[in-house]
Amino acid sequence: MLMKPFIFLFLAGLASLISCNSNESGTSKNDAEYAAELLDVTKFDTLNISSAWTVELKESDRYSVSLNYPANIRKHIVARCENGRLRLDIVSKGDSNPLARNDLKQYITVNRPKALITLPSFDKIILDESASLNFCENFVIGKCKITMHGASNISGGSVHADSIRIHMDGAAVLDTKIEAGAIAVNLANSASFKPSLTSQSLALTQTGASSVVLGEQYYKEGGMLSLDISENATMEAGKVPFEKVVVDAAGTSAAVVHPTKILEVNASGASSVRYIFTKELTKNISENDSASVRIE
Repeated sequence: MLMKPFIFLFLAGLASLISCNSNESGTSKNDAEYAAELLDVTKFDTLNISSAWTVELKESDRYSVSLNYPANIRKHIVARCENGRLRLDIVSKGDSNPLARNDLKQYITVNRPKALITLPSFDKIILDESASLNFCENFVIGKCKITMHGASNISGGSVHADSIRIHMDGAAVLDTKIEAGAIAVNLANSASFKPSLTSQSLALTQTGASSVVLGEQYYKEGGMLSLDISENATMEAGKVPFEKVVVDAAGTSAAVVHPTKILEVNASGASSVRYIFTKELTKNISENDSASVRIE
């Protein structure tokens, strides 16, 4: 539960004190009066962040959660740490409260609540609605799973792991640096995955209007890309070489890949697979379909 002795009020904009690199002055757009609290927490390895929370995540030997929010939404705040899970949310409690449901949602969009979280490592991160998470530093972990819904986003810093599983849907956006032995990513709807990656094995599954853009990065020798792409999804990895690339493309999906040795493609519908270079090409295009596989 929240510890009342730590509560104090001051002008909005304390984000500069809990942000990695913020230089904001002390006022929000609506000049809301802000409150700060230190959450009483035990060890946790799962973060479940919803609503409009803006979270800064720092690696540290100790577990701590510092909150900064508009004082007049205090009764709407859910902030608790139980059974190894930290949950942050903002919920409407009926029209009898000072802020009605719609007003509350609009209010916190302008006057976003903020949190600074420190911990040694994490196993799971779950983001929903318009929650935003920024990695302040480089995290070194074992295995982890990241799930993103709604208009949530992740940015900043980097994550170094043995393996990472990522699921994204809605309009979620991930734009950070990831280094892992194996990375598995599942994208749906209009989710956008545009990280800097270093990996021995990358498996991508894309549906809907999801998009993937991989910038020019160093991939470990012998790396493999497995891509299952369909509907209207797009994937751009022309600047990222993999030793072997395997693609299953359907619908009106479009992909650009860069295999250095082997390319295997199964294409159907009106899908398009373009490649920069390959020494060996095996392609299977469904009969009567207009799918294409060609060099860029």
